[in-house]
Amino acid sequence: MNSKKLALPSVENKEHKVLIDDIVQLIQQGQRRVATEVNSTIVLLYWTIGKRINDEILSDQRADYGNQIIDNVSTQLSLQFGQGYSRSGLFRMVRFSKLYPDAQIVATLSRQLSWSHIVSLC
Repeated sequence: MNSKKLALPSVENKEHKVLIDDIVQLIQQGQRRVATEVNSTIVLLYWTIGKRINDEILSDQRADYGNQIIDNVSTQLSLQFGQGYSRSGLFRMVRFSKLYPDAQIVATLSRQLSWSHIVSLC
């Protein structure tokens, strides 16, 4: 890959400079909004996965049986979606859903913190 930076054409007209600066700000704001939405969706998704696993698999089940199912779920999800659904990842999701059982609190948190931040809190 070429490491040289492309020289941007100079903007001689002051009105064009203002227009370009405004458009650059619009693009950057849009990129930040997209990143926030993606992060929020991921956090809510992981919380929902953790809650479902806890409610439907782990509650009232023997520990060894629950672990076997988690291993199976992890294998299937990892095959289909790749990284992020390891056994330890799924248990982090469960721990998160137990730590924050209220969906409205999670929705608020998801707008403020990334999944990485939440993992360090759990």
